[in-house]
Amino acid sequence: MNLLKMKFQSLVFYLRTMILFVCVWYLISLWVGNRLLLPSPPEVSRAIWGLFFFQGFLLDILVSLRRLAVGYLLAAAIGIPLGFLLGMSRWLESVVSPVVEILRPISPIAWIPIAMFLFGVGDGLAIYIIFYGASFQFLLNTLAGVKSIPLNLVEASLTMGASRWRIIRDVILPGALPLIIVAARLAMASAWMSIIAAELVGAPNGLGFKIEWARSMFLSDNVVAGMATIGILGYLSDISIRAIGRWVLPWKKTSYGLGL
Repeated sequence: MNLLKMKFQSLVFYLRTMILFVCVWYLISLWVGNRLLLPSPPEVSRAIWGLFFFQGFLLDILVSLRRLAVGYLLAAAIGIPLGFLLGMSRWLESVVSPVVEILRPISPIAWIPIAMFLFGVGDGLAIYIIFYGASFQFLLNTLAGVKSIPLNLVEASLTMGASRWRIIRDVILPGALPLIIVAARLAMASAWMSIIAAELVGAPNGLGFKIEWARSMFLSDNVVAGMATIGILGYLSDISIRAIGRWVLPWKKTSYGLGL
């Protein structure tokens, strides 16, 4: 009963915050008085309706989601195992970390011109930019999670006769999972930012393409509608990852720090 009450209170708080945000947005749009600079919430709502039902917006959403899923899963498939390997091998970490630290500060957007030569315009470009933007989150947080495991736990497991595989499965993996879930949330945010940047300049369809098309036609309400759609999809993605986190980390259900 207390859990239902907490969920209801969270929903009320969320709705109250969103209503306040929309009211402030509406008042600012009235003060600006120029729908080209800042369209109002009703104008954006009408734009979303028109995009969905008359301009094939749903197809653009599905295209972007497909690209995001492929790039994100590739980043997880490479970043998480590599993070484990670096965390368990000091020598390998010393070899790979300098390269990672050189590449990590480079924005995924900076790779778009080169990626356009390598992959052309379309899915390959967007997937590569998503992969690049998300992989470092998985790699570094997994590495941090593995290195956070107390050494005495590993030594105690060895003393009790546990094999290397069993130590990884029963000690290192559960201990690193909280930071891997955090990595998944951060990587998803990076993936959304990366795909929109890539689609703005290097895709014939998708959400980013639709926003750029609306900008070129001076349809500010459609631009904001696209931005609002990205925000909603990103929020739903984060909710899904948090739900997975609650499922795989039942002992962390009340952890405020992890936001689970």
